[in-house]
Amino acid sequence: AVVNIIININNKIDETKKQNDDKDAKIKELEEKLKKAQEECGSLEEINKLKEEAEKLKGEKEEVEKQLKEITEEYNKLKTSKEEADTKNTELEAKMNMLEETIRDLNNTIKMKDAKIAVLETKVLELTTQIAMKDAKIEELNTKVSDLEKKIEEKDEKIASLNEEIQKLNNQITELKKNEEANKEKIAELEKKVTELEKQKAEFEKENNNLKEELKKAKEEIAKLKEEIKKEQEEKEELKKEIERIRNSKEEKTEIIETTEKKNTVKTNSKANGEKLPYAGLESMGVLAIAAVIAIAYTKYVVKRK
Repeated sequence: AVVNIIININNKIDETKKQNDDKDAKIKELEEKLKKAQEECGSLEEINKLKEEAEKLKGEKEEVEKQLKEITEEYNKLKTSKEEADTKNTELEAKMNMLEETIRDLNNTIKMKDAKIAVLETKVLELTTQIAMKDAKIEELNTKVSDLEKKIEEKDEKIASLNEEIQKLNNQITELKKNEEANKEKIAELEKKVTELEKQKAEFEKENNNLKEELKKAKEEIAKLKEEIKKEQEEKEELKKEIERIRNSKEEKTEIIETTEKKNTVKTNSKANGEKLPYAGLESMGVLAIAAVIAIAYTKYVVKRK
């Protein structure tokens, strides 16, 4: 619409220039008639009439030239304003495109951070589950250790009791051997009982050694599990810190996006306003004034020609 208005004004300027040329031709024609009348010594009244008409046309010509100058200046001013607005709009569009590209990059970064957070949170959950399972295993092993220690203690007491009983029997055998011939049968019976007790003691000691070995392995497994839990707990804490760091970074990126979108909105509004402001004069008072001047000049010219 603005370009069409400028084209219309340009056409009016051309038309006004043509009118001006027509007046020049008319003045020249009148001057030639005046000169011819003077040469032919025509009536003074006709000569004066021609002179007055010529002067009047000169005045009208000067007025049209003045109006033409004002129209041309207004046209050039509007044309310059439009070019400045076009340049500003181009710059704003470039900045808007850059901001939109920045927003896209930030959104992609946020998506990547969300994906990384999801992976890390899954890892934290896995570690939490592993730690819970190992804690339960340690609890189970601690119960087993307690049971083993109790059994070992019972076996130790049994072995000690057997040792005492064996010692007593050996002492009895020693006493009986002082009169071995008379106590031969009794000694054999006691020696048999000692052998059975020794065998029973050996079985208890073997069981006790197995229990102690099992106890040792259980304690080693507990220590190993505790060390693994410690490492997994440390890894879990590091992952939580990493998740927090990524979330903070994500929030910063989100704030940048919001700020950038606000700037983009402002630039869009500025662009919209910029398209109207340079032509406000053209679309209202400026155009009306120019059209009025052209219309008046053209009307005067037509009337005079008639």
